[in-house]
Amino acid sequence: MPIAQRFFGVETVKCPTMGDSISEGTVAEFVITPGEYVEEDEIVAVVETDKVMVDIRSPHSGVLGEYFTEEGETILVDGEFFTIDTDAEAPAGGAAPAATEESTPEPAAQTAATPEAPKAAAPKAAAPKKAAPKSDSPPPIKGSRQETRVPMSRMRKRIADRLKEAQNTAAMLTTFNEVDLTNLMALRKQY
Repeated sequence: MPIAQRFFGVETVKCPTMGDSISEGTVAEFVITPGEYVEEDEIVAVVETDKVMVDIRSPHSGVLGEYFTEEGETILVDGEFFTIDTDAEAPAGGAAPAATEESTPEPAAQTAATPEAPKAAAPKAAAPKKAAPKSDSPPPIKGSRQETRVPMSRMRKRIADRLKEAQNTAAMLTTFNEVDLTNLMALRKQY
């Protein structure tokens, strides 16, 4: 029979192991913000490694203290990740039911607005038919093309490295065999 353990005070939680050959990862996102109450085994953050996305779970119930890293930073396995106050009490009534109660009136408001939306859309649809003269020239292109650069994830970087390594080390050849078939085609035409 397992012995129940009770932890007192503020505890520092370390980053768990994420695989056999993985020694570090990048913090992808924080699911719980500092100051929120978390249950035991609830997902606190997500860490991305070269091979997999790992959910970091709370080892105990309590109030999440602070994170020792920021989103996008690298964290080592067994490095300090966050603190949790295990003496803190759960909020009365729970935080999750209050959030669901607030979200339930919104769909009701949206369903009430949907019958009015087709009425408003009908006059708009009729107006372009009257105002759209036909012309032979294409419509002018509005806007501009903008290039945005997004950093690659750790997994995609690893895949790109391996593809480039395979390209550099493997013999990737294309061969062509040229055959003169004029005599064969002449025989075919004759017979």
